[in-house]
Amino acid sequence: MPNVKYDEWNPWTLKSKEIQFDYKEQGTGDGEFKLGAEFDVRPQGQNVKYDLLINGERWEVKKLDTDGSFRLGVEAQIEFLPVQMKVLQIFTGVDETLSLLQDSGDDDIKRGLNMVWQKINTEFGNSRAKIIDGLIKSEVSAANL
Repeated sequence: MPNVKYDEWNPWTLKSKEIQFDYKEQGTGDGEFKLGAEFDVRPQGQNVKYDLLINGERWEVKKLDTDGSFRLGVEAQIEFLPVQMKVLQIFTGVDETLSLLQDSGDDDIKRGLNMVWQKINTEFGNSRAKIIDGLIKSEVSAANL
């Protein structure tokens, strides 16, 4: 297994030199064979919820869209759902609290919550989705993170 540095860019090695990133077989996506070669494993195929089994871990391979985002796969979505629901509850709470504060005299709280609400409803970097919209669609964007 290659020496992987987590939370850092890991360049392709000679192990996958002969495999094109866009090489596919039926039921596989871009990068699955190339990344699999790096870890000496073969992609699982379309009838499995994950793409690669590496050291007992289920990995999903995703190609970034033109805006630098991707949709979560089946396995990741299951784990992400509780986080997604909590964050959406917080976003809803900010919106509801802003509505309740319209008649309030506390301008500091309104100003602070308005800043949060504006950030939630903003597209960052080259992302084409607002933070809240991406969260609803289970789409992860590097710019919005």
